Amino acid sequence: MVTEIVLRREEIGYIVTALEHELRRLRRRLRRVEKELKGFEKRYGISTEEFMEMYERCRRGGGTWRLPEDADVDAVEWHGLALLRDEIAREVRSVEEILSKLRKVP
Repeated sequence: MVTEIVLRREEIGYIVTALEHELRRLRRRLRRVEKELKGFEKRYGISTEEFMEMYERCRRGGGTWRLPEDADVDAVEWHGLALLRDEIAREVRSVEEILSKLRKVP
């Protein structure tokens, strides 16, 4: 569905400014989450992508858990951070797409 909204140039400017601020905030948050993920990667010697594949295989009952038994709490946090990273990355792409469209408005 497409909705048409009529805005004055200055109103578009306010929206662009607000979205640019939000984009900076999202990118800072994404960097913080990625830093935390790197900590888990370093601690356990596998990438987040490898961890997520192992996590999903084990969840479905078809894989072996290669982390130490005492890593359960870390695994839950790591999984949550990976999902959060993916969600923030989607939000970044969405805001970037909206900004791109708004900047093309004559």
